[in-house]
Amino acid sequence: MSRLGFDSSMSTSPAGAPRPRDLRIDFWRGVALLTIFINHIPGNIYEPLTYRNFSLSDSAELFVFLAGFSAALAYFPRFIAHGALRQSYRCLSRAATLYIAHIASLIAGIGLFAVATLAFEDASYVQMINIGPVMDDPLAGFLGIATLGHQVGYFNILPLYVVLIAATPLVMALARIDLALPLLASGTLYLLAQAFGWNLPSYPNAGVWFFNPFAWQLLFVVAFTLGSVARSGVVVPFNRALYAAALAYIAFGAVATVYKSWPATGSVPLPPFLWGLDKSNLALPRLLHILAMVYVVVYMPGAARFTRSLSAANPFVAMGRNALPVFCAGSLLSMVGLILRDQYGSYPLLDTVIVVSGFLMLVALARTLDWTKRRILPKQPLAAEPASYRLSPR
Repeated sequence: MSRLGFDSSMSTSPAGAPRPRDLRIDFWRGVALLTIFINHIPGNIYEPLTYRNFSLSDSAELFVFLAGFSAALAYFPRFIAHGALRQSYRCLSRAATLYIAHIASLIAGIGLFAVATLAFEDASYVQMINIGPVMDDPLAGFLGIATLGHQVGYFNILPLYVVLIAATPLVMALARIDLALPLLASGTLYLLAQAFGWNLPSYPNAGVWFFNPFAWQLLFVVAFTLGSVARSGVVVPFNRALYAAALAYIAFGAVATVYKSWPATGSVPLPPFLWGLDKSNLALPRLLHILAMVYVVVYMPGAARFTRSLSAANPFVAMGRNALPVFCAGSLLSMVGLILRDQYGSYPLLDTVIVVSGFLMLVALARTLDWTKRRILPKQPLAAEPASYRLSPR
């Protein structure tokens, strides 16, 4: 039976054969991208329907989990078989691409609010989503943007992704020795960050990054480890007790979220990260929730049938396959939606037009990019992945 990253469906390909793309990863990445687009238009009628309103984690955790899992599949086998230097360069090159995409989309987003300011003669737009410091002091503001220190609302997850991908060579170097090593190092860093408040500083404003890389790296490394195990063909077995516990935790989280009944800050005599829901520092309940969600979805009844039903033409698969440009375009479209709602009011019809047209444009963008790769760009031969690599018995 096919399971996402937990059984032989993710095992090695025959020697010399390129590994087919896993459509399940693309599908769930596409779901996360649509959810992020909707949630970045605050107050629209579809926002309460997204799963963050029924769970302890949200699309950010899913996005980072899939990033770590995909990194293990894309880089680690070749890191072992073909040399560390080349794959480290690929990781750093990818991080550079993410950096450029972040800067470009952020500048375009600031431009949208500048256009709205001029078009509607409303200076409040240049103070939205924390772009005020850039307008008030452009020299310091743009330096903050260039150094990733200035955290702008709705555009702050790509800086985290840049750091995580740039650090992937170190994760792979440890994993090459023993898969337990990056988990041990990551867990230690997570605990130290929680204990001492480690985070990267913001600039020019005082403060820190919204997505704390020292905390969120744990989710990335856990997902990387699962992807590495899956790529080797090792099965993570189904356990009825664990599955029941995961279901119970998800149900408990849904009730606590819907009825806002999670313990208030300071009401539990334990460190906040152990029981709180701090998103910036990835509190433990959020981390456990996304892992429980993955386990339940992987082993839920009908998972194999769902997997067989996926095709490359699926709109969510297409979006996930072109995640970076779709994410950047979705971020800009959500800002357009935010401006339109601010200007013309909150109406169900307007919300529907914004969300539906935005979704259709993102799908059209993904399909256009796919068509471009097939018809315009020269076809490059696929490099075969190594048939297998040995894991430490530990």
